[in-house]
Amino acid sequence: MATESQLEIYKIVLGRRTFREIIREKNNILAGENRNDEELFLLLFQNILDKLTQNAAWTSDRTKLGLALFSNAGEAVNTILSSHYDSNVIEGYIDGGYYDRLRTIAQTNDVAQREQLGRDKMVTDRYYIYLNCPLGSNIGLMFLEKKKGLNIHTAVDLFVKEVFKTIHH
Repeated sequence: MATESQLEIYKIVLGRRTFREIIREKNNILAGENRNDEELFLLLFQNILDKLTQNAAWTSDRTKLGLALFSNAGEAVNTILSSHYDSNVIEGYIDGGYYDRLRTIAQTNDVAQREQLGRDKMVTDRYYIYLNCPLGSNIGLMFLEKKKGLNIHTAVDLFVKEVFKTIHH
């Protein structure tokens, strides 16, 4: 049975700065230091991976939604979320869901055996994400899957703002 989901489209507006300028700034690359666009795009991808694969989930107290990139044993994270420099695209899947909620889980065939999930636990679903970040532009696109019953776009929006937040204006 297919899961009911939709694809939402968002515009990423960086203001007066281009993706290239923000990547250089966020990675402390001096104006005279030569870096080609492929290297810069890979730095952007690495910045995103670093935020999603650290030992703790990326969280927002504003939304109580967490984001992570969970991989199975032997699975590389860059196969779940991947970078396509030639088309300025980062696409794949992220895991997202609520945290800071008390929940109880039980086996369906033995509900007497229960376990309580504390506020520090996050129950996630996997969502498709597609980021188009043309390096010479200050406008990009984000496509994000929306599933019936849960929409993680507010957390992803805050995450993207954090990734592209400029240090100097």
